[in-house]
Amino acid sequence: MTITADRVLETTNSTGAGPITLAGAALGGYQTFAAAFALNTAFWYVIEDSTNNAWEIGVGHLSSNTTLARDSILTSSTGTAVAFGAGVKRVFATIPAAALNNFAAASAAKLATARAINGVLFDGTADITIAVGPGATATNLSIAIGATDIAINSDTGADVTIPSATPTAAGVMSAADKVKIAGIPTPVTAVSGVTYDGAGRVTGYTKNSTAYSVTYPNATTIVVAGGGKTTTITLDAQGRFSAMSVV
Repeated sequence: MTITADRVLETTNSTGAGPITLAGAALGGYQTFAAAFALNTAFWYVIEDSTNNAWEIGVGHLSSNTTLARDSILTSSTGTAVAFGAGVKRVFATIPAAALNNFAAASAAKLATARAINGVLFDGTADITIAVGPGATATNLSIAIGATDIAINSDTGADVTIPSATPTAAGVMSAADKVKIAGIPTPVTAVSGVTYDGAGRVTGYTKNSTAYSVTYPNATTIVVAGGGKTTTITLDAQGRFSAMSVV
């Protein structure tokens, strides 16, 4: 790992492209490389040679307290290791722009602290696989269809039964209800002179110039009035004819 440190600045009179002999802190308030870095620890450095208009940025290490070994050249005024000429050069620790940019790209999607999701650590850098729960296994469901209900059976949990619908509660359609619905005839085409309500039931008609009205007081009663007579038809619970009276 390559590191850096604050306020590290020395000078050198070394020449050539080899190791640099450091001459101590250049200014008050700065520290030497030996004070900032342990021997053989990689760090970024800059060498500036204003006399010869040359410079170099690289990765190096201290092979001794006063010797900087130039391990790899990141960029320089010549494109390679600079063969520095005579004169005083400044040498200081840095963080290259490329290193900062690479760090930003690598850490952009990474959480500072990984979070545990169902026991699996997640830091945002890679997909993770989450089990349903510790030791969880798949649940198989089966369905049993009866005449009045549907049972949903689970091999790992409680079974559930959905009952038939009632006038006040939703549910499944029973076999008996299906027979009733299937027995309802297709609505007839409206006949001239006959009136209907919104449900398609006859509400009035004319026969032999006599008008008749048809009403439905309740679900099992039909009343036909006209011609001075009132006919009451009573149906059973299944909608079948049960009785009739004429008054």
